[in-house]
Amino acid sequence: YENDEIDILHNISPFDLRHINQNPRLKQELVTWPHTQTWYLFFQTAQRPFNNLKVRQAISHVINRDVICRVVRNGLGIPAYTMLPPGFPGYVGDSHRDIQRFDPSLGQQLLAEAGFPGGRGFPRVTFWISGKDPSLRSLGQAIQGMLLEHLGIQVELQPQEGTVFMTNLYQHKIPMGISAFQSDYPDPHNLLGMVWHSQPVGHGRHDWRNPAFDNLIDRADFEMVPGRRMAMYADAERILASDVGGVFLFHTVLAQLRKGYVKGFVTTARGYQPFFWNHITHTRLYISQ
Repeated sequence: YENDEIDILHNISPFDLRHINQNPRLKQELVTWPHTQTWYLFFQTAQRPFNNLKVRQAISHVINRDVICRVVRNGLGIPAYTMLPPGFPGYVGDSHRDIQRFDPSLGQQLLAEAGFPGGRGFPRVTFWISGKDPSLRSLGQAIQGMLLEHLGIQVELQPQEGTVFMTNLYQHKIPMGISAFQSDYPDPHNLLGMVWHSQPVGHGRHDWRNPAFDNLIDRADFEMVPGRRMAMYADAERILASDVGGVFLFHTVLAQLRKGYVKGFVTTARGYQPFFWNHITHTRLYISQ
């Protein structure tokens, strides 16, 4: 890109930003926008110690999402307290953000009530991440540090090859891990029902089960009145956050480098930028030698 051999560089990582922000030209060509993707922690909730709700709640209260987004992600993230990202149909995250708020004192209290005061007696847990992406490893290390600092919990970071990770994910064999899901279509069912509705081993991502959540998702899927339907999804998302099916970390912000002569990118009313090749034009003059 810096040699002018390509016009667009997609999927800028948080590590790339350090170089870009030190280069006036690159900084001017950097474009960012929110993406309909949510990153979260998940657990093997059928197994000890994560079958204890207070353990999961304790972890949800010691994750400093602002630090993750500002420092670990270098701004390429929006703090997440629920599954649906801001601007997504059915988003009610602002009213639910207190459920998994950053509150280390509350987290310590809950862990003590669960039988592990100061982390004493807490079993050593393997903490899985997928692939060798350095930004994902940094995210895992940051969470590892927060758990140790605030709860006295030690988890062993375990990077896995992507296929191995996904196979074990659908077999519900990962004790604790980081995952993400991006929307396929703009409807709450995509991010709530497809990811969190209980399913048999081999078909669903997670072993978390909550009958009240499942019931709301099933009813919402067949509700024809939009207001009632969205209210059901909002209630389901509150259950998901309260019962800590997952600990929500951040909603992705995408970054791209674009030459100034590349035009035609479309921004939706919600601030997203879907990529349509048929809209893209450029005004660069090519001269053969």
